[in-house]
Amino acid sequence: MKSLRGLGDAPPWTATAVAIALGALVLAQHSAWLELHTALETWDDDAGLFRLALCFMGNADAPCSVGAPYPPLVPWISSLLMGADVSLAAAMRSLWPFLALLVGALFVGVRHSMGTMAGLAAMALGPVMVWSLHIRGKYYTEVPLAALCVAAVVALALSDGLRRRWPSAAFGAFLGLGLLTKWSFAFFMGPLTAAVMAGAVWGSIHHPVHRIVAAAGALAVPGFVLAGAAGWFAHGLTVGVWSALALVVFMVGAMRRWGGDAHRLANVGLMV
Repeated sequence: MKSLRGLGDAPPWTATAVAIALGALVLAQHSAWLELHTALETWDDDAGLFRLALCFMGNADAPCSVGAPYPPLVPWISSLLMGADVSLAAAMRSLWPFLALLVGALFVGVRHSMGTMAGLAAMALGPVMVWSLHIRGKYYTEVPLAALCVAAVVALALSDGLRRRWPSAAFGAFLGLGLLTKWSFAFFMGPLTAAVMAGAVWGSIHHPVHRIVAAAGALAVPGFVLAGAAGWFAHGLTVGVWSALALVVFMVGAMRRWGGDAHRLANVGLMV
């Protein structure tokens, strides 16, 4: 464990205990802020997102298709956590799992690169951005979007260029959850994902022609997803999903026929 400066010879579990306590304090402060803040404005485009949550709860007075053009993750989470209090304040409080993910990811990522005390500082400072998004009382997807972007970047950093199995899988999981949160996630993480996938495939296959073909295929998957999210052509997201599955099959075949770094190629397939 990287030392906790200022705490002397702390036991190995101290950093985790302090991080959990600080995370609980952040969640308590966040909840208190939402309870004390009363200047809630009239809804605009967040009304459609709230309507989707009501649809999942079975309380909607209109078809679920009549709502904001958002993926289902955020309203589904809210429908599970709002309980009997169906209100804007309850909907904003229901986003606390994403806040927990944000502070946890900040601690893990910053601690990995800069030490424990820096990780704890990141946990305390990071939620300031989240609170600023709640100042006007809006039920938006920005908080979950920020949390999943940070978590994906941390998982990527821990994966060592998709050389480590479980961080690579976590990176892929956060990418998928991000696309289920808001389509613009593809614009934030799509270029980075394309570069990482192509670089991992390029470095794993030694034959010059094979590596060009494989890298091009790896670039095509996030390209289709990005085009679908932008609405550049119909059914782009569907094409992206099927091309991702095709890439996984391609990676399996490449491991068997082309050799190279089979472990890293397997991680690319697992991430996809």
